Order: sequence, then structure tokens, then C-alpha cells
Amino acid sequence: MTTPLFDDLQDILAEERSPDALKKGLAALAGAFRPRSSFAVVHDVAFDRLNVALARGRSDPRVKACSPGEGAIGRSFADKAQVVEKDGALVAVPMVARGEAVGVLAMVGGIFAQPTGPSADELALVQAIANACGAALDMGRTRAELERRTRELETANTRLSEGDRTRDALLSHISHELRTPLTTIKGYLAMGLKGRLGELSEKQLSVIGICDRNADRLLRLINDLLLTARLEAGQMTLDPKALGLRSVLQEAVQFLAGDAETARVELSVEAPEGEVFIRGNRDRLVEGFMHLLERGLRGRRDGEHITLTLLPSGRSASVQLLLSGIQLPPPSSLGSSRRSAPTAAPPASGSRSRGGSSSSTAATCGRSRIRRVCASPCSSRSSPAPSPPARWRGRRARARSSWSRTTTTAATASWSTSRPRASR
Repeated sequence: MTTPLFDDLQDILAEERSPDALKKGLAALAGAFRPRSSFAVVHDVAFDRLNVALARGRSDPRVKACSPGEGAIGRSFADKAQVVEKDGALVAVPMVARGEAVGVLAMVGGIFAQPTGPSADELALVQAIANACGAALDMGRTRAELERRTRELETANTRLSEGDRTRDALLSHISHELRTPLTTIKGYLAMGLKGRLGELSEKQLSVIGICDRNADRLLRLINDLLLTARLEAGQMTLDPKALGLRSVLQEAVQFLAGDAETARVELSVEAPEGEVFIRGNRDRLVEGFMHLLERGLRGRRDGEHITLTLLPSGRSASVQLLLSGIQLPPPSSLGSSRRSAPTAAPPASGSRSRGGSSSSTAATCGRSRIRRVCASPCSSRSSPAPSPPARWRGRRARARSSWSRTTTTAATASWSTSRPRASR
């Protein structure tokens, strides 16, 4: 009896569907103990009710739907104990999985309906079958719950994807719709500044110039919307090429000349050791530097000077951003410097300068944009190394900037980018 029963237990546990596992459990009971009737009673967690899920043989009034603790079936489930009535005429054994009762196996009549009743070994065999059925039932419930949650996640993911596509399409549509009238506005403003619409007074030219600069700023915001939509849609292609970093900085400064004039700030680019060549996307690099510089131009800073200094460092290039010639110390000595040199201290956390953003925002936004568009070094050798990914190459890239409320507070941003070796 032992070997066939062991095979039956394996078959029960191998079933993926709970009804099939219970059916094999009742078949194992019928083959081993030949009861007149056998039943599989399952606990409904939602209603806290025991229901007859499967029956083999004739019905019996003692085995029916009931609550936990009601009748022999309910007591067996509630106490997680074997219940034997009238010398084996009814045997109820709980199905236990992970220490909790999930149902009851019940038998009526058979070899147990004797004056002596079932022996301890026989009850142990019935309990083994019941536990196998309980494990299969618990695995079936877990599998069904997992499948249900998987379907819910797939549905939610589909909705999120549709929402992303709708948002990207909306951003792209709005951006294009905004650029169309803005192009016309820019055209008429340019004609007015060039005197093609008639003679204008100095005050009128000044007002038109302000409108033109604000139109440029609005155009940059629209371009940022388009860039964000392309990046999130995975449609951005960088196409890195060899370029000079000093010319990139000069182009960014030229674009912001009007904003600098409004803020009464002088922008300049210095490259004491000449041009530094890298590989990257010129347009995206210019946007990144402009995004960083714009935060220092918000508000009025009469007489201040912002300098971008380009310095080579081995295979890397360092770009330092200084406000009024004052540079913040390295991060390792920043704490002591705050106590000894108050004029070089950045603003407190969460504070904002006049019309500008906090230092962490400026550094993070500028650095994240530049890292996206910088690529591998431009080498003059005949067998260059494989091009690394199009991203910012400096392993120790740092961005530190601070725009203070006072005119003497320093603003520094430094980062690294790959540059070519000197040709041999």
C-alpha cells in the first residue's frame, strides 16, 4: 500500500489545477480505504464558508456547506484536527498548507466503519493525502492570484504606455503649433529691428529688442519640449562628430548675449591653451551650456562678470564657470571654507537667488544635458580605439554652481569631457 500511495501523492502535487488535484486525492482515498463516499470540502476565504467542492459516491447529510466550527466538518477545519464519529462511520481530516487549514477531506463508511475504528497509521495515511491536496490547493490559489495580478499589471502597463504616447503626441503637436506663429512674430521683429518697417525711435527699438529676446527665450522653451518628447520616445539620435569645445562655448554665449545685456552681466570665454577637440552633438552641447548659464542671468546683477574658462587636463577638458572671478573650493574643503570665507558660501538649502534657482538645480540640469550629448574623444591616430557610448566621458565629472544673493558670491561649475591625445 505504501508505494502506490507515494505515487498518488506525487501525482496530486504535480497537478497545476486544483480541481484535478482534489479529484486525484479522492481517487487515492477510494483505492486505499474503499469508503462508501468521499468529499473534498474547500474553504471560501471571501465568505468564510466551507463548501463541498467535489464528491465521490453517494451524498451524506452530515457533509454539507457549513461555517467553520459547525458540525464534524467545521470542527475539523477550525481545530485543524482529525474528527472520527461513530467508530469510523465518518472521518474528517483537515487539509493543511503552510500551517493553515484550507479545507477538509471527509470519508463515510468503508473499512473504517468497524467497531475498532481507524488505526493511528491509517489516519496518518489519510492525513498525508489531505496535506498533499491542501498543498496543491494552496499552489493553485497562489498561481491564480499571480495570474490575476499579472493581468492587472499588463493592463496598467498598457494604459501607462498609451498615456505616454498620448502625452508625447500632445507635446509634439503643441510645440509645433506654438512654433508656427512664433516664427511669424520673429520675422516681423527682425524686420522692425533692421528698419524695414519704417524709422523707429531709440525707445521703440529698445522695446522691440526686448520682445525679440523674449521670443528667443520662448523658442528655446519650445525646443526643450520637443527635445524632451524625442528623448522619452526614444527617437533622439545624437550623431556625434568632431568639434571644438571653445566654439561651442562661444556659440552658447552669443545666444545669451541679449539676456546678459538685460541682466547687466558680461559673459566671456577664455581658453588659455587653445581649442580642445571632442566628439559630440554640437546642438545638444550648446543647449546644455545655455541651460546652465541661463540660471545665472535671472534677475539684475549690475557689473558682474561670468567667465567660462576652458583648460585641458590630460585626455580631459575642464570647463570652469566663475562669477565675478570667485571660485568655490573643492567639495572636500567646502565645509571649512564656509566657516572661514563667508563670501564664497553657497546659499542655504532650498533658497533661491534673485529670479534664479538654487545651485543644485543649476548644476544638475546643466550636467545632465551635457552628459547626454558628449561622445568619444577625437583621435588623430590611424587606428583609433572603439568609440565608447555617446555620453559624458569624464569619470570624475563634477558640477558645482552657486548663484548667490550677493554680487561677490562665487558660482562654479566644472565637469570633464574626453579630448584627443596629441598626435605623434
